[in-house]
Amino acid sequence: MVSFKDSEFSIAINHLEQHEISCEFPAWVIRHQKEVFLLAYRMGLKLGFDPEQLTDISIAARFHDIGKSDIDPAIINHQGALNEDQRYIIFEHVHQSYHILRKKGIDSKSILNAVFYHHENFDGSGYPDRLSNEEIPIEAQILRIVDSYSAMLGRRPYQNAENKDSQWAVSQIEQGSGILYNPEMVKIFLEIGRPLPESQMKSLQQSDFNGVLFKTGNSIN
Repeated sequence: MVSFKDSEFSIAINHLEQHEISCEFPAWVIRHQKEVFLLAYRMGLKLGFDPEQLTDISIAARFHDIGKSDIDPAIINHQGALNEDQRYIIFEHVHQSYHILRKKGIDSKSILNAVFYHHENFDGSGYPDRLSNEEIPIEAQILRIVDSYSAMLGRRPYQNAENKDSQWAVSQIEQGSGILYNPEMVKIFLEIGRPLPESQMKSLQQSDFNGVLFKTGNSIN
């Protein structure tokens, strides 16, 4: 089990969490990031990632949307569909996330690239650089899938997910295979992409990043 308690990243992680608090980051964004973290970690285990790789994908997943803290809260919490200008501003969050991570002491190329490229699509239609196929770092390919899955099922100001379930979300991931997502990564996801236990989600809501999983050593397989 990866431990961040004695990690070289521990101070940076604390700074990032304090940043979320000081910016009054919306609870739904933090919850989403923690869901993405759990799913990305499980995919990393399936892929045979070593401890360093698991640390990198975990940190990238946990803070992949932290750049949204620099976006006007009126846009982040906007009710209903976003217009073209608002969507463009949202697209900028990958740049903001990258810069915040660097500023707070994260210098791992693996983490930074995962965050910066997690909206690239397998067919080259994504952003920010329209990378395709294997040009996209594997960590970013993982985040692309699990970020989408969590977003489909999450309650957001501009989205009502009450009538959507995990089966529907999985079907959307399957439909995006080879277009939005690497087909090989989709296969891995389908092995772990089941709903998270409610007890685990309650723990996530009540705990910080270092608490519920890594200090206790609990398995999340």
